[in-house]
Amino acid sequence: MMPRSILIFWLALTVQSVGAFGPTGHRVVGRIAENHLTGAAREGTRALLGNKSLALVSTWADEIRSDPAWAHASSWHWVTIEDGERYDSSRKNPDGDVIVKLEEFIAKLRDPTTSQRRRATALKWIVHLVGDIHQPLHVGRGADRGGNGIAAEWHGEETNMHRVWDSAMIDSTRLSYTELADFTDVASDEQVRIWQASTVTDWAEESMVHRSAVYSVPDNAYTYSYRHLPLVRERLLKAGIRLAGILNACFPASSR
Repeated sequence: MMPRSILIFWLALTVQSVGAFGPTGHRVVGRIAENHLTGAAREGTRALLGNKSLALVSTWADEIRSDPAWAHASSWHWVTIEDGERYDSSRKNPDGDVIVKLEEFIAKLRDPTTSQRRRATALKWIVHLVGDIHQPLHVGRGADRGGNGIAAEWHGEETNMHRVWDSAMIDSTRLSYTELADFTDVASDEQVRIWQASTVTDWAEESMVHRSAVYSVPDNAYTYSYRHLPLVRERLLKAGIRLAGILNACFPASSR
């Protein structure tokens, strides 16, 4: 009898993974955001990042994980909200979480008195964390650590459900980040307006709503991808559109 392509069981508690959507997914978010920047925002980000694109810097916050100077930032990539709870009433991580840090970095980027170096760092964190908060399992349950404690077999390889949503489904498309961004970046003006009008907490609670679907595991990886890739693409699209909204607000056009 062939094994189930997705095999679920509980593992012992360890440290939460921090790489939502993997490199390809984060670059898709950055690429989509670039498509929706105003001229002022494009100039503002270029002044801070030089010739580096949002797609290129989108993975910086994961790349610094090995730097001891950033060891304190591991909890910034995710937030725990238990079933039936809201963020406002949930137990807060004293080291910070993705909601707290996103709001802090947005405030720093908007503040013209913040140094250019710190604004550039804030910008790179924002690009990454907007992607993180849109991955449903980065707004996870404590018991399974956002799916890290749920083992899975994906096309014959052992992994966990968090990683399936971080990268496995996206990588299974065999598309480059530019191709996936081009296929995904389809939104009406009304959708853009509505999505950009929501708050950071709204995005987290939106991700939380999708958790029940994430945990409804079918018998094989092909079926799981077929059912859930549309949601992955929707989350990437909303993340990119909302990231652009943040940056457009942080770099308003100067009045003449």
